[in-house]
Amino acid sequence: MSPENKERFLANLPAQLGNTIGGNTTCLEIRSEKGDLIVVDGGTGLRELGKNLEYDHDKGVHVHFFITHFHWDHLQGIPFCELFFQPKNKITFYSKNPNLQQILANQMIEPYFPVPMSIFPAKIEYVILKSDTVKINDVTVKFREVSHPGGCLSYKFEEYGKSLIFSTDTELQTADFIQTKGNYSFYGKADVLIMDTQYTLGESVNKANWGHTSFSHAVDFALDYEIPRLYLFHHEPNYTDETVENLRQIAYWYAKNTKNKDIEVYISREGEKIYL
Repeated sequence: MSPENKERFLANLPAQLGNTIGGNTTCLEIRSEKGDLIVVDGGTGLRELGKNLEYDHDKGVHVHFFITHFHWDHLQGIPFCELFFQPKNKITFYSKNPNLQQILANQMIEPYFPVPMSIFPAKIEYVILKSDTVKINDVTVKFREVSHPGGCLSYKFEEYGKSLIFSTDTELQTADFIQTKGNYSFYGKADVLIMDTQYTLGESVNKANWGHTSFSHAVDFALDYEIPRLYLFHHEPNYTDETVENLRQIAYWYAKNTKNKDIEVYISREGEKIYL
């Protein structure tokens, strides 16, 4: 088979076969135009990031590390990430929780883990978010609280007129759809929304207050706030790749045929790159 035929064969495979979703828990890497490295959450995907990140180890790298909340699936990768074991690296953790340092340290103590966080040779600092905005060179980071057991933050990253919202572990509420000045300032006309879409509508009714959103509500939300690109995120662990792909197709159909509006609907996949 020629290389061209191989490429044609792979391109025509069903999405769930040609490009699997992956099974690591939450970790998002963001790169600014000037190369600033921003990471959101430290799920098991953080281990892969640390292992594959290319940088000058003699000079080190500064990682701006934003935490949405402290549930295990958003912290599990921290003890195993190589970035923390390089003495030239600087890690700045950001969270609204005033106990940020102690919470992170506690998840690496006996009997949960055999060695403490203090073994990391990288320089680590902690920033408590007190205003609703923080600047990292030309990147403006905004945040707001969303509905999830124990609390969770949604982050918005803006640079040169482009914006991305990352809203994992979010259970949309009626108040979120009311376009107040605050809501619209945060969500309105963002370029990309990566949102928790773990449930179908029926599942979201049966699992009210579990802290997650249905894909149909997320579509409604993106359309209401004129967000053109929606990435389905925080997939139901019991779903197969085929099921998630079917839900993506239904989400697109719902927007096009029920709402009579166009929106690009994508599946969040490990290793996928989004350009703004």
